[in-house]
Parts: sequence; structure tokens; C-alpha cells
Amino acid sequence: MKMAVLVRHGESEANVLRIIDDDENARYHLTDTGKGQVQYALTQLKKLNLDLVVSSPILRARETAEILAKNLGLSIEIDPDLKEAGQGKFSQDGYDQLPPLYRNFTGQEKWDDIVDRMKTALERHDGNCIVVSHALPIRCLLSSYMEIGDEASAFGIQVETASMSCVDVSKRKVLSVGSYVISDIVTKRFS
Repeated sequence: MKMAVLVRHGESEANVLRIIDDDENARYHLTDTGKGQVQYALTQLKKLNLDLVVSSPILRARETAEILAKNLGLSIEIDPDLKEAGQGKFSQDGYDQLPPLYRNFTGQEKWDDIVDRMKTALERHDGNCIVVSHALPIRCLLSSYMEIGDEASAFGIQVETASMSCVDVSKRKVLSVGSYVISDIVTKRFS
């Protein structure tokens, strides 16, 4: 991949319920608010020269990708390496049940493993792509590109629903983080 817009899925039923969901078979759809967020993202993405939409296999990400691909006239590829972070025994629990900086102590998927699979996913595809994933995997990838090596130090990287983070994959350079607007400077990089 040359350039990527990392898009977090729109607001889902799991977000509203504050449920941790890493299950590919779960049925938490986008909410009407989430669909509206994705429609707004389209206003920005239409400015870019894009080749493909690549998505996590989890329903809320696939629904986001389908809206984007349909409106941009692009095809979709599902990539399992873009899935939500593995939650182990916490899957389907509430957000409030997670201890802070828990990942390395509770059997959940490790930070470095998430970074590695996200990098692998981006290297697997060609061109300028929209990459639809989830907050933590996007945070992991961005922190790696910014040379922030651990969860505690990267915790402040905000990746809200339907936000867009742009990266130059070939140079491993972050161009924007968690934005709802793609600037003219970034747009030029996608030409």
C-alpha cells in the first residue's frame, strides 16, 4: 500500500451499549448516528485518489466499508488482520470492567501483536486505500509509525467513531490523526 486513510467504523450498537466486541459473528450493527458519521466521512474521502476499500471482517466495520465503497465506486476486500483487538475473557463485557493498561496482564491480544498484524495488512494491498478498522488497532499502528512503543504512552491517541487518520505507508509517516476533515495538504499526498 502506498497511502492509507485509516477509518474507524461508525458508531455501532456495541458502542452505545458500551460492550467490548471482538466477535466476527456478533450482530452489533451501525446505528443511524453511525451511518450519518460515515456519510460525512464520504464528503472528505471524495477529495482523494483512492483505489480500494479494505475492511475488518467485524460487522460494524464491514457496514462502514460497504457504505464507503458503494458511494465511491470502489471494491472491498476483507482482511482478517484488521479485526478488533482480541479481548480474551473480556469479550462481550462492558468497557467499565477493563482494568487500566490491562493488555499484557489478562490474556488479551498483546500490543506488539496488534501492531504486527496491522502492518502486515497494509503491506498486503496496493495503491491508495481506505482501511476500515477499530480504535485500538488504529491506535497501535499510528503509535508504531510515530515511534511510540507502548500502550501507556500511546493511550492519548484518540480514534473516535468514523474519524480518519491518514498515513504514508511507504514512508511509515503519519499525516493526520483522528480527524473528521482531510486537509488540502494531505489531499495532495493522495494524488
